[in-house]
Amino acid sequence: MDDKLRLLHKNLIPAYAYFILTVLAYLSGRFHTYFSYGEFSQSISSLWIFLLLFGAVFNTLTAVVFTLLKRQPSRFALAVYSSGVVAYTAGLSVRGFFEIFGHDKSLIRFYEFAGIGLMIIGILLIVAYKQRPSAVMNKKWSRAIRVLVQNGNITSEEADAMAAYYGDI
Repeated sequence: MDDKLRLLHKNLIPAYAYFILTVLAYLSGRFHTYFSYGEFSQSISSLWIFLLLFGAVFNTLTAVVFTLLKRQPSRFALAVYSSGVVAYTAGLSVRGFFEIFGHDKSLIRFYEFAGIGLMIIGILLIVAYKQRPSAVMNKKWSRAIRVLVQNGNITSEEADAMAAYYGDI
């Protein structure tokens, strides 16, 4: 059980970061609304909702699912997905500033398309590629024992006992 909790906490690190960013975006949106002197931007006010749903909630669900599967999502796939979230968030922020200042915002669509495209590619990569837990890969087990642990047939404690008893299988 200790391995699952450690893996869950490791998988939840991006969710913690997105939750902090969500709180900061909410506070900055409230600050903007309070001190805006009548100027209002729907994009800036709703930025925190996007970060909450597509950042914190998505990464929490991903962490729980991959912990139940005793795996870690690919770092590259999470980086691509996070880049999409950042690109879309930047597009919302820039659109909000343009709404306030009354400028043309026709090029902002590229941020949105790039963000959505990167998020879709990231989700596909997360589903397709799974990184094995590093704790399993760092052990001095034989390949047969490592496969049993990775498939969830035995725990790491049982694998240590098997490796001590049988040696290199």
